[in-house]
Amino acid sequence: MKNKKLLLLLFATLLSAGIYVSCKRFEFERKTLVSTDEILYYDDNVIAKGTIFDISPNPNITEYGFCWGINSTPTINDNKKSHSITKEKISFIDTIHYLTTKKFYLRAYVIDGADIKYGDVISVYFTVQQRLYSSETPKQIYDSGVSIDSLYGKTYQGGLIFYLNTSTGSGLVSAVSDQSTNAQWGCYGTEITGVDGTAIGTGEQNTIDIINGCSAVGTAAKICRNYSGGGFNDWFLPSTGELQAMFSNLCARGFGNFHSYSYFYWSSTEDNYIGAWEFDFVYHGVQGRSDKTSQLYVRAVRAF
Repeated sequence: MKNKKLLLLLFATLLSAGIYVSCKRFEFERKTLVSTDEILYYDDNVIAKGTIFDISPNPNITEYGFCWGINSTPTINDNKKSHSITKEKISFIDTIHYLTTKKFYLRAYVIDGADIKYGDVISVYFTVQQRLYSSETPKQIYDSGVSIDSLYGKTYQGGLIFYLNTSTGSGLVSAVSDQSTNAQWGCYGTEITGVDGTAIGTGEQNTIDIINGCSAVGTAAKICRNYSGGGFNDWFLPSTGELQAMFSNLCARGFGNFHSYSYFYWSSTEDNYIGAWEFDFVYHGVQGRSDKTSQLYVRAVRAF
């Protein structure tokens, strides 16, 4: 019995020592860690959040922040945004300005002595609209593999994209709302030379010719020319072909703040001395003719 008690006492002593050594070893081996908590998108920027936690017993943190790049495991040798020394558990936030790539990878990091610790990697994808905000052109985005349908209705250079020439990169945007709900085409009884253009690309010259050939005030063409949406002053009254594209690529897709009851929009395309062409945005985009004195809606467009 006595030997048994001695064995139990010896076992308890060894067990206690083991636990003590284990705990001391655990404390000694604690490492400073960092987590990549989340990202938020704001226009063409990314707001990244991270946390330094489980600080080592004798920290020597010289740097922390975020690193990012096009490789799936970015390091501080790629791109980084850093902060100065800290010895405390800390949450931190940085704004990462959009680069030229549509996708990159980001993670938090901390340097503690000779150790570099990284948080989990987060993939960062930018939307078409964010890429436009970052000064990529519609053609650059299209050439990167984005479908042209994904560009329609996006805000660009003062308006909403509704046409893109994928070869040249030129295109058209519509104003985001109507410039008038009751404008006349103007100059009833006068036929104006050169305003019969119907194709995409003819509306601007039509508008110039209308203004030069018609002195009436408050006409649809002059309303468009006087519009300065987005800080641009080169807006014009669209041709029938341009209105057709606007209907198909904006209105029919639910873009552009067009309403669900009878809206007839003036085009810059003249029919004759008493009439001009308008476009019905309710009954599936039907083109028609109206007297120049008719009071119709006006939506300006501009080229980019």
